[in-house]
Amino acid sequence: MSTKESEVMDISETNLTKNIEKAHEILKQFRPNYYLSAIEKQPKLSKEGQIENMDEFIALKKKAPVSSSCSTPVERLAALAPRIVSTILEVIDAMSGTLAEKEALFAVYVEQTKEVEAVETALLNRVYTHFLKEYEDQVLAGSIRSSEGLMDL
Repeated sequence: MSTKESEVMDISETNLTKNIEKAHEILKQFRPNYYLSAIEKQPKLSKEGQIENMDEFIALKKKAPVSSSCSTPVERLAALAPRIVSTILEVIDAMSGTLAEKEALFAVYVEQTKEVEAVETALLNRVYTHFLKEYEDQVLAGSIRSSEGLMDL
Protein backbone atom coordinates (compact mmCIF):
# COMPACT_ATOMS: atom_id res chain seq x y z
CA MET A 1 0.00 0.00 0.00
CA SER A 2 1.38 3.39 -0.94
CA THR A 3 1.73 6.30 1.47
CA LYS A 4 -1.04 8.16 -0.36
CA GLU A 5 -3.46 5.20 -0.03
CA SER A 6 -2.59 4.94 3.65
CA GLU A 7 -3.30 8.65 4.19
CA VAL A 8 -6.67 8.32 2.42
CA MET A 9 -7.57 5.33 4.61
CA ASP A 10 -6.59 7.26 7.75
CA ILE A 11 -8.76 10.22 6.70
CA SER A 12 -11.67 7.90 5.86
CA GLU A 13 -11.40 6.12 9.20
CA THR A 14 -11.18 9.45 11.04
CA ASN A 15 -14.26 10.77 9.22
CA LEU A 16 -16.15 7.55 9.91
CA THR A 17 -15.25 7.75 13.60
CA LYS A 18 -16.35 11.40 13.78
CA ASN A 19 -19.64 10.60 12.02
CA ILE A 20 -20.34 7.69 14.33
CA GLU A 21 -19.62 9.84 17.38
CA LYS A 22 -21.83 12.64 16.03
CA ALA A 23 -24.77 10.29 15.38
CA HIS A 24 -24.34 8.73 18.82
CA GLU A 25 -24.32 12.18 20.44
CA ILE A 26 -27.51 13.24 18.63
CA LEU A 27 -29.31 10.13 19.82
CA LYS A 28 -27.81 10.33 23.31
CA GLN A 29 -28.84 13.98 23.66
CA PHE A 30 -32.47 13.07 23.08
CA ARG A 31 -32.91 9.85 25.06
CA PRO A 32 -36.46 8.67 24.41
CA ASN A 33 -37.23 7.56 27.96
CA TYR A 34 -37.79 11.18 28.99
CA TYR A 35 -39.63 12.21 25.88
CA LEU A 36 -41.70 9.09 25.25
CA SER A 37 -42.86 9.00 28.85
CA ALA A 38 -44.00 12.61 28.50
CA ILE A 39 -46.27 11.76 25.56
CA GLU A 40 -47.22 8.22 26.60
CA LYS A 41 -46.90 6.63 23.16
CA GLN A 42 -44.54 3.92 21.98
CA PRO A 43 -43.33 3.65 18.39
CA LYS A 44 -43.61 0.28 16.67
CA LEU A 45 -41.22 -0.97 14.01
CA SER A 46 -42.81 -3.04 11.24
CA LYS A 47 -41.23 -6.10 9.63
CA GLU A 48 -40.49 -3.88 6.62
CA GLY A 49 -38.44 -1.46 8.74
CA GLN A 50 -40.99 1.37 8.86
CA ILE A 51 -42.43 2.91 12.00
CA GLU A 52 -46.04 1.73 11.95
CA ASN A 53 -47.55 4.55 13.99
CA MET A 54 -45.46 7.42 12.59
CA ASP A 55 -48.62 9.37 11.76
CA GLU A 56 -49.51 9.53 15.46
CA PHE A 57 -46.16 11.13 16.28
CA ILE A 58 -46.40 13.59 13.40
CA ALA A 59 -49.89 14.59 14.55
CA LEU A 60 -48.60 15.14 18.11
CA LYS A 61 -45.71 17.17 16.71
CA LYS A 62 -48.08 19.44 14.82
CA LYS A 63 -50.33 19.95 17.86
CA ALA A 64 -47.48 20.70 20.28
CA PRO A 65 -47.41 24.26 21.64
CA VAL A 66 -44.41 26.46 20.92
CA SER A 67 -41.88 25.92 23.71
CA SER A 68 -41.11 29.63 24.01
CA SER A 69 -44.67 30.16 25.23
CA CYS A 70 -44.05 27.87 28.21
CA SER A 71 -42.93 29.34 31.51
CA THR A 72 -41.60 26.33 33.43
CA PRO A 73 -39.11 23.61 32.53
CA VAL A 74 -41.83 20.96 32.85
CA GLU A 75 -44.07 22.84 30.43
CA ARG A 76 -41.16 23.21 28.00
CA LEU A 77 -40.44 19.47 28.18
CA ALA A 78 -44.09 18.70 27.53
CA ALA A 79 -44.03 21.03 24.51
CA LEU A 80 -40.71 19.73 23.17
CA ALA A 81 -41.27 16.01 23.72
CA PRO A 82 -43.58 15.38 20.75
CA ARG A 83 -41.36 17.40 18.42
CA ILE A 84 -38.12 15.77 19.45
CA VAL A 85 -39.49 12.23 19.43
CA SER A 86 -41.20 12.74 16.09
CA THR A 87 -38.08 14.22 14.52
CA ILE A 88 -35.81 11.36 15.61
CA LEU A 89 -38.43 8.78 14.58
CA GLU A 90 -38.88 10.43 11.18
CA VAL A 91 -35.14 10.15 10.61
CA ILE A 92 -35.14 6.49 11.68
CA ASP A 93 -38.17 5.79 9.49
CA ALA A 94 -36.65 7.45 6.42
CA MET A 95 -33.06 6.26 6.78
CA SER A 96 -31.69 3.70 4.39
CA GLY A 97 -30.35 0.43 5.65
CA THR A 98 -31.41 -3.12 6.21
CA LEU A 99 -34.15 -4.30 8.51
CA ALA A 100 -31.46 -5.69 10.85
CA GLU A 101 -29.83 -2.25 11.05
CA LYS A 102 -33.10 -0.51 11.83
CA GLU A 103 -33.99 -3.19 14.39
CA ALA A 104 -30.62 -2.68 16.09
CA LEU A 105 -31.10 1.08 16.29
CA PHE A 106 -34.66 0.63 17.47
CA ALA A 107 -33.55 -1.84 20.18
CA VAL A 108 -30.77 0.45 21.37
CA TYR A 109 -32.44 3.83 21.06
CA VAL A 110 -36.23 3.43 21.27
CA GLU A 111 -36.89 0.24 23.19
CA GLN A 112 -33.61 0.35 25.11
CA THR A 113 -33.63 -3.44 25.30
CA LYS A 114 -29.96 -3.60 24.30
CA GLU A 115 -26.95 -1.66 25.41
CA VAL A 116 -24.85 -0.11 22.67
CA GLU A 117 -21.99 -2.36 23.73
CA ALA A 118 -24.14 -5.46 23.08
CA VAL A 119 -24.61 -4.63 19.39
CA GLU A 120 -21.97 -5.78 16.91
CA THR A 121 -19.62 -2.85 16.24
CA ALA A 122 -19.77 -3.11 12.44
CA LEU A 123 -23.58 -3.19 12.51
CA LEU A 124 -23.76 -0.23 14.88
CA ASN A 125 -21.29 1.73 12.73
CA ARG A 126 -23.48 1.18 9.66
CA VAL A 127 -26.58 2.16 11.62
CA TYR A 128 -25.04 5.39 12.87
CA THR A 129 -23.73 6.19 9.38
CA HIS A 130 -27.20 5.71 7.84
CA PHE A 131 -28.86 7.66 10.65
CA LEU A 132 -26.45 10.61 10.36
CA LYS A 133 -26.75 10.75 6.57
CA GLU A 134 -30.55 10.91 6.75
CA TYR A 135 -30.43 13.38 9.64
CA GLU A 136 -28.07 15.68 7.74
CA ASP A 137 -30.15 15.34 4.54
CA GLN A 138 -33.23 16.46 6.47
CA VAL A 139 -31.29 19.34 8.07
CA LEU A 140 -30.13 20.48 4.61
CA ALA A 141 -33.66 20.17 3.24
CA GLY A 142 -34.90 22.33 6.11
CA SER A 143 -37.16 19.59 7.48
CA ILE A 144 -35.40 19.73 10.83
CA ARG A 145 -32.78 21.85 12.54
CA SER A 146 -29.31 20.67 13.40
CA SER A 147 -28.72 18.95 16.72
CA GLU A 148 -27.41 22.20 18.16
CA GLY A 149 -30.73 23.92 17.47
CA LEU A 150 -33.12 20.99 17.79
CA MET A 151 -34.03 21.92 21.34
CA ASP A 152 -35.37 25.23 20.00
CA LEU A 153 -38.01 23.51 17.87
